[in-house]
Amino acid sequence: LRNPLYAWHSFSGRLKDAFMLDHRFLNGYSFLPDTVRIDLTYRCNLRCKLCFEFGKDLSELIKEEEPEKIEDLSFENLMSFLEEISCFKPTLYLSGGEPLIYPDILELLEFINKKNFYCLINTNGILLKEFAQAMVELSVDKLVISLDGPEEYHNLNRGKTFNKITEGIKYLNTMKHAKKTIFPLVRINCLITPFNSEHLIDMVDIAEELEAESLSFQHPMFANEQMRKSHVKGAGAKDIKGINILGFTYEGGINVDAILKQVRIMESGKSKLKIYFYPPVKSGEIHHYYNSLDYEFKKICYTPWRKVMVTPAGDIGPCVHYPLGNIEQDRFKTLWNSTRYKKFRNTIKKKGLFPGCVRCCLREY
Repeated sequence: LRNPLYAWHSFSGRLKDAFMLDHRFLNGYSFLPDTVRIDLTYRCNLRCKLCFEFGKDLSELIKEEEPEKIEDLSFENLMSFLEEISCFKPTLYLSGGEPLIYPDILELLEFINKKNFYCLINTNGILLKEFAQAMVELSVDKLVISLDGPEEYHNLNRGKTFNKITEGIKYLNTMKHAKKTIFPLVRINCLITPFNSEHLIDMVDIAEELEAESLSFQHPMFANEQMRKSHVKGAGAKDIKGINILGFTYEGGINVDAILKQVRIMESGKSKLKIYFYPPVKSGEIHHYYNSLDYEFKKICYTPWRKVMVTPAGDIGPCVHYPLGNIEQDRFKTLWNSTRYKKFRNTIKKKGLFPGCVRCCLREY
């Protein structure tokens, strides 16, 4: 009701997912994707201790490059790509790195607004106050803002940034009230860490005070050191583009009993917030998830049929480590059901997932 365009996308996406006709019957051919995730840059203005995307061994992936030398997505190529896909209006999910440090971010948002895409931005919120007015004026649909608990526990992971982020959200709300709009909607995303696992319940009051529309708690994607190194070695150094789909190396410290207790309290509460956990691990299986890497997610990945990943290098494909083309050389409509794309889908379907998919944050659970 708040956003009819997104409601239609959501409905049609769920309808396709319910039957998965292309996945089941079309031999690698796929309907057009629902979502395009665009990583504008792998540069970031934070170095979080438990980074969900880079892991704690960032230097091994970006090879000691200076941050300013890390590649950003070509704005000219990006415009051509968006122009091509504007005919079927997939949801755009802008991420990184930190997308708000992309040098052409305002011009990009103007173009997205003009083409009437549904747009989500995943941000750490550090630059939110600087861009708040423009985001309201350009009707960005939704912001996913990272806030990892009350100030003390958030700061243990992300440095002393809690006040800067919350001030930015409050300023955004002021801009929204002045224009009498609900957009951009705000979702607070709380990554569960050893620092905050006993204080998740406090996020409900914080999110309500910040006038958030929803609150998500993110079970961390992690691997052990052997699995992480094996994946990096197996993918090949030339294919590692500065993002580690295995997340960080988990060494314990998360209080799972405390998580379960707080989940029950939140489920019985009366908050108006939409509260959910991702991935949706059942409460009876949370101990298994944290204590064993053999936790069984679904053994199928639908992402190659439903989502597209674009990296700062312009590489495009179903997975950041398996690019199947580049937006500089390939037209999307030609690439999407090309021989190589159909071969990838059929391989995933018939032979199962790759070893590195066990805790991949980009696939569907």
